[in-house]
Order: sequence, then structure tokens, then C-alpha cells
Amino acid sequence: EAKAAIYPSPSYVETGLQRDTSVTEQVTLENKGLAAAANVKATLLSANGSAAPSWITLATPGSLGTINVGDKRTLDINISLTSAVAEGIYTFKLRVTGDNIPVGDLNIYVSVTQSGIGNLLFKAADIYTGTLDKNNNRIAGLANAKIVVQNESVASISQTLNTDSLGEAFFTN
Repeated sequence: EAKAAIYPSPSYVETGLQRDTSVTEQVTLENKGLAAAANVKATLLSANGSAAPSWITLATPGSLGTINVGDKRTLDINISLTSAVAEGIYTFKLRVTGDNIPVGDLNIYVSVTQSGIGNLLFKAADIYTGTLDKNNNRIAGLANAKIVVQNESVASISQTLNTDSLGEAFFTN
């Protein structure tokens, strides 16, 4: 029997922002099945299944109608924080339902900070990490790998570090 199969891209959303700012994230739903998906709907929910707070909303209508085989629909998710939103990591679900598809949940993670400034630790590894070198010492990570962190909005702002002997690069501020 030919069935519809809805696949999201990306498979989850992870974003971070500071208070009194906003961001729009996108999720694309594609029907990779062999039949049209009928009466497809998308709903934002908190992790426990209750309604999501008012600061995270779907910018596009949640009723997507029929998605034919090979067709895609893009959903915009608006996140608009106020100073009243507490700092922390919030988990949500984008629930996709339809008449002839199973219920599917896509996880959404929102990190809220006061300043928007933090630290990053990168750990570089390759196929030799965890194995023994020619002196019988364990290889802790990929040394001297170049890591570049670039501002998403202002491309001219970037920082570059090389990993240390443990394969780590630690960016501050």
C-alpha cells in the first residue's frame, strides 16, 4: 500500500539568543512517501505537551493542507524574547499530524542568556583519537586543527584558534 511519509529538515532546531531580541528559524517538511499526505497540520507545544508560551510562535499557518509526493512546505518559527523570560534552556516540540501520517515531533531547543556572550569549547577528533601512537601513548584528540568562529550577522567579526595537544580549542567571550 502506498503511504505518505513526512520528513523534517533539519531533524531538530537548536538556537540561542539574548533577552529583548528575536530570531526566526525554519523547518522544511518534505513528503518522501508514495502517496499524498492529507490534512497536514503543525503545532508548537511545550516539552510536556501543553501550549507553548507566547514568545515562540509559528509565523506561517499551521494548516498545511495536502502535501503531494515530493513536495515541500517551509515553516517559520518566530522566537521573540522579552526581559521577562528567565535565563535557561527551553525545550519545545513541533508536532506534525495528518489524516494518513503518524504523529511526528521535532525537538526545538532555545537557549536564553542575559548577555548573549558566552564561551565555546571545541573538541576535535579523528579516526586516530583514542588509539595509541608510535610511543604507545593514547591520542587524546586532533592537535593543531584550525577552528574559526564567525558572527552570523556580521561576517567581518571572527575568532580563530588552533586546537591544543588534547584536540581542544576554548573561545572566551
